[in-house]
Amino acid sequence: MVTFSQKQFSFAVLYIGQHHIIGSASSISEDIFNKMKMEIVQAFRESKVYQVVDIMQHYFGGSNFSFFELFKDERNKVLKKILESSVKSAADSYKHIFERNYNLLNVIQAAEIAVPSVIKRNTEIVINLELHQSLQNPDADLRKLRHLVREVKKWQIPVEKNLLSFETTNKINGMIAKFSQQPEDLVILKDISEVLSLVEIIDLDPSLNKLQNQLLKISREFVGFGSGSKEPWHSSVLRAFQELTTKVHLEFVVPESIPKQ
Repeated sequence: MVTFSQKQFSFAVLYIGQHHIIGSASSISEDIFNKMKMEIVQAFRESKVYQVVDIMQHYFGGSNFSFFELFKDERNKVLKKILESSVKSAADSYKHIFERNYNLLNVIQAAEIAVPSVIKRNTEIVINLELHQSLQNPDADLRKLRHLVREVKKWQIPVEKNLLSFETTNKINGMIAKFSQQPEDLVILKDISEVLSLVEIIDLDPSLNKLQNQLLKISREFVGFGSGSKEPWHSSVLRAFQELTTKVHLEFVVPESIPKQ
């Protein structure tokens, strides 16, 4: 039965770090809540954490709650945010170690000395993390990707093939979707071709199914084939389109009569 009854609660939560929280809730008047708030703020400013907890218990009684009393979905949301912060902090630490030792790594390589396993593992983590970030970036950022591919080959980094291949698939699918909205943009076609060439160097294996389907659809719309075709491209776009279709194992023949730029 729906009664539409309502009741107002007040609460206070002390966050100590990571998943550690101490909370209290109860139905108290606004005046009492404001009085409690002033006392808590004063104690917190004086770094008296134990006193903050005592004040909460005094006003709310013994009904405390913690992270583990949250609903499962809420716990997962909190954990996700904590993990995001922790992963970023760890990645920054790995990257700092890598950058600090980069010149030393070059000297070690030139001297044909084996790189210590700890430093080598740190290098592998950083390069893979940066590959993930580059491929997840919706912008092409090919200069960064070229650099990372060179680093993989230089240090013989074992890449996370399955995940990076999946991220490459998403990237090229996003790029061809953008091209379908800007069908005169020669740069996008060339960027897709270069991304495919670069990831091939480090043995990634993206799925080409969606890209191939999009290329076939675009060819019918813009190259002058089919009853519903739109105005044909200029020669430079058409040639780049042909090069890309060849790269992804599609047969595409450029019409003999095409507009010139």
